[in-house]
Amino acid sequence: MKKHSLFRILLSLLFICCLFSAAIAENSGPGVEQFFLTRSTDLPSVTFELLHIRDDWYFCQDAGIPRKVTPALIQELNRIVSQYDLISWNGFSENDPDVLDGEMFSLHMVMADGTNVSAAGCNAFPDQYYEFTEEIDRLLREIPVSPAGVLPGEYRYEGEGFGGNFTLTVSEDKTFLFSEGYLSSYLGTGTWFLEGARLYLEERESPFYRFVFMPTADALFYLADESDPFPYVQVANHARFDKLSQENGAIVADLSFRSFSGGGPEYSVQIEDPEVLTCTKSIEYESETSEIPGAPYTVTLTFTGLKAGESQVVILENSPLTGSHQFPFLALVDQWGNVSLTVQMGFGSSGDQPVLPDNP
Repeated sequence: MKKHSLFRILLSLLFICCLFSAAIAENSGPGVEQFFLTRSTDLPSVTFELLHIRDDWYFCQDAGIPRKVTPALIQELNRIVSQYDLISWNGFSENDPDVLDGEMFSLHMVMADGTNVSAAGCNAFPDQYYEFTEEIDRLLREIPVSPAGVLPGEYRYEGEGFGGNFTLTVSEDKTFLFSEGYLSSYLGTGTWFLEGARLYLEERESPFYRFVFMPTADALFYLADESDPFPYVQVANHARFDKLSQENGAIVADLSFRSFSGGGPEYSVQIEDPEVLTCTKSIEYESETSEIPGAPYTVTLTFTGLKAGESQVVILENSPLTGSHQFPFLALVDQWGNVSLTVQMGFGSSGDQPVLPDNP
């Protein structure tokens, strides 16, 4: 009796293991590396694209600026691809000419193992097409729409240029200019346009190079597989060109305080999150009589961004005459490293109030 019970238990365990293995096999696979879908109906058409750039995933809808999306969304997309067997759609291309108004679709996928899937239809669709699109619509509702257009500005290549920085300027008048470094005699010029999740730079004159990037809010990623090579610098696929706020880097924020030698207030800084920004202090006397007690000077605190985020900042004033005061600020660092300071509630009072910059 015991032997039969043990045998049944072993059979049950074996059956469970087989089901578990089958489930793993069904949900495993190469995974999606690129996903492009466009649908055109009597309603506004919908186009969105997912791209795997370096270690991050980016989402773009209707020619907006691609933005990072969570790994959980990619897992959900992979589940949809597996559930509706989208790989089997490859090669589907049908048209129903008897329907005048309806729906058109175009699907293109690249899997991690290099498999390409392309399908298209006009009023003719693969099995479970509408169930698939309902899932995609649900997925899209979980993603806020990204802002449209590319942000003009100056960009700098993350690697080494040809005898100096490799810079690229994208202008609002739809033109561009790039220099691969100080030793390069070649200046690339032409016009740019945005299509889908890609920024195209096309030269006006021979040799008529075309360079393709994926733009984000703070960088351009070079798509070497879709581009001509640059003349002097070999730029790798998905290389990053970081956006600069101005020629010498991001905008800093200054706070200035007045003091005097021989008993004037002293100033120090407390930064809640030192990974977001840092501060340097400089002193400038108003005359050459800095050694004389009572000589006035200005203390300047310069805040430089390190990464995007926010942090509380407190300026501490210690004076033997008026005591101690605190001046709280909120520091904001945007994705380009620009720093702005906002006065917080509880701003301290003192005879020597800070001189706030016009454009912090």
